[in-house]
Amino acid sequence: MIKVITSPTCGYCHALIDWLEQKNLEYVELDASNFPGISAVPITIITDE
Repeated sequence: MIKVITSPTCGYCHALIDWLEQKNLEYVELDASNFPGISAVPITIITDE
């Protein structure tokens, strides 16, 4: 499973999401505002779930 923590104004976040969609990869997008203490995005978390 791919989880991506993003911000609506982050250009790199939009580029990452576009790339994931071009590769037909399933992902879950999470808003960085729900994660106190995160100061940089995007963050990509890949697990074997």
